[in-house]
Amino acid sequence: MALAGLPLPRFVVFESKTANSNCGRYLRYIAEQGELNDVVSCDGYNATIPNAKFEVEQPRNLAVMDKPVVHIRSCYNNKYLRAEQHRWIVAAADEPNEDQCQWSCTLFEPVFSRHHPNLIRLLHVQSRLYLHCDGVNESVLMVDDAKAVNDENAGGLFQVVNWESLIILPKHVAFKGDNGLFLGVSKIEGFSDPLLQFGVADEREDRSVRNQIVSRPDGLSIQIKNTCSGSFWKRDDCNWICPLADAYPENGSLDATFKVIKIKDNTIALLNLGNNHFCKRYTVGKATSCLRAMDPTVTEFAHLEVTDIVVASRSIYNIQFRLWHARIIHENKTKLTSRIMATAVVINNTTEPKKKVLKLTFDDTNNSTWKNSSSLRLVGSPKVRIESDVVHIRDSEIEVSSSELGTSYAWNETTTQTVSVTRIHKVVVSPMTKVTVRLIATIGTCEVPFSYVQHDILYTGEDETYVQDDGLYTRTNAYNFVYETSEDPLDSR
Repeated sequence: MALAGLPLPRFVVFESKTANSNCGRYLRYIAEQGELNDVVSCDGYNATIPNAKFEVEQPRNLAVMDKPVVHIRSCYNNKYLRAEQHRWIVAAADEPNEDQCQWSCTLFEPVFSRHHPNLIRLLHVQSRLYLHCDGVNESVLMVDDAKAVNDENAGGLFQVVNWESLIILPKHVAFKGDNGLFLGVSKIEGFSDPLLQFGVADEREDRSVRNQIVSRPDGLSIQIKNTCSGSFWKRDDCNWICPLADAYPENGSLDATFKVIKIKDNTIALLNLGNNHFCKRYTVGKATSCLRAMDPTVTEFAHLEVTDIVVASRSIYNIQFRLWHARIIHENKTKLTSRIMATAVVINNTTEPKKKVLKLTFDDTNNSTWKNSSSLRLVGSPKVRIESDVVHIRDSEIEVSSSELGTSYAWNETTTQTVSVTRIHKVVVSPMTKVTVRLIATIGTCEVPFSYVQHDILYTGEDETYVQDDGLYTRTNAYNFVYETSEDPLDSR
């Protein structure tokens, strides 16, 4: 019997390892109209696409928290995975369901295979059947009667990839070494090919520091093109990294392929897949502070600060919010979060009822963030000029209101806006009574995915336009304002 697995990362990609040639590689949510809409399929070939990202959530019911079970939510449409009645797995549940007697239960159990300790199978808790990829029917993910829990060979095998380990770099970047100098192309005496050398102090004056990132089809590795020479980085026979004309992506050379490892917010290391060693700043002879793939582990000399110096300006427009995929979350996921926004007290120490007009003043604070798939906070990134409507929560619904034209933001940074608001409330105060009025609101955060057009103007004068589908807008605001009134009799003595 397979052993229950350790806790999974919060955000994951599931890579299918099933030996079925008809299956693809990564689980993905199918965002298409028709019969397969909302179905989870095994045909994704890139780990970094937005609909391949899933969130693993712990159960909320204390009765099942002692078991190794989880909920799995698609980050593309914000729906939880469950079984459909014809046994397909769909991302269609608005809320988690922990009732194991219902077919719509959203609990799954990750189980490590005894024969493949680094791989898991996913057990559908309600049916006690394993998930697997149906190569005959569009590679959809499904449960099957033949995949019983006591069959060790049954069920699809998956490798869990931590989404936060996938570093998505911008298209145009420059790299700064641990010596504070930028990496540029240099011709070194004694070397037939040019080398990459950390020797440029002012990145604006040397165009050889500019590089273009080309992602490999699986999204897990990259190739790097030096835009000045037009050549791709490649490891030579002595492990130097050189811009070489023959290192084109279609050649698929591992010597010209790198894996990005995140060190901190804007710092990475590059692992050359040709020799599985990290690229570092190295000096020997006349080759001073040049890039060489020679360390089996990351050292301080392998740290590369990524800078976004190529883009002069960036604008975002034609934003299309997918409101049907949006969700509202609260600080306490199991119940609404309420907050007292303002309090007013009025006293009537007469023998007659009194009408009073109260002013309740409070600070209305809204936090908003424009996010994309980039996980790095880059030095030199321009503010993004965003043309968009405003999205917020109102009356427990997500609503689009007036536009914010030409407002500048930074990706993945939270903006806080606070305004002073005064509300007028009328009360009738009974004789010899103190009345306390509290203005109470619900605090919630909406998450709204969106697609957009990105327009970049480069320092070279060129411009580039992309259509992207990786946007997520979040906004926290108060809504559902209600007045709560309490009365206390005054001491008549």
